[in-house]
Amino acid sequence: AAQYVTMLGSMMNYAVRYLGLPINPVRAAGPCKGKKKSRKIGYWTQETFENFCAQIPDEDVAYRIIYELLFWSGCRRGEALGLRIEDIEDKKIAIRQNREQIAGKKIAIQTPKTATSRRVITVPKKIMEKVEKWIEKLYSPAKESLIFENVTPNHVSRKFRLEQKRQ
Repeated sequence: AAQYVTMLGSMMNYAVRYLGLPINPVRAAGPCKGKKKSRKIGYWTQETFENFCAQIPDEDVAYRIIYELLFWSGCRRGEALGLRIEDIEDKKIAIRQNREQIAGKKIAIQTPKTATSRRVITVPKKIMEKVEKWIEKLYSPAKESLIFENVTPNHVSRKFRLEQKRQ
């Protein structure tokens, strides 16, 4: 609603300046006082997360590792999917790029937008072991290979919603 009021106010300013309208009625009415809807932010406890992971089928091990990486490291979906084998450093992961899906189809790999987004994250040992075990299963990967190459951002979100409904 506020964007419509802004647009209408601009049109009325034009009318005042160039068409002889005595005052801008939008300005005279004052600011739009609509209530903003506050979004409730949910959080998961360790128990909630473990129940969620228990529902993921064994054949979807890549997704389980991704969700554990997201939960325990705090990295974002695009950061996890943009991880390359060379980003694993001494039980830590270096965030150097993001992998996002544009318009639902095209996959783009980009560098993080801010300097603080490029960082090194300490990951719990049990999660790093799972990531390293996953890398060992890949067929002769190069150091610059993506760890989760066949998983797209939309698949991660869709799978997450599906598993959440099962609970």
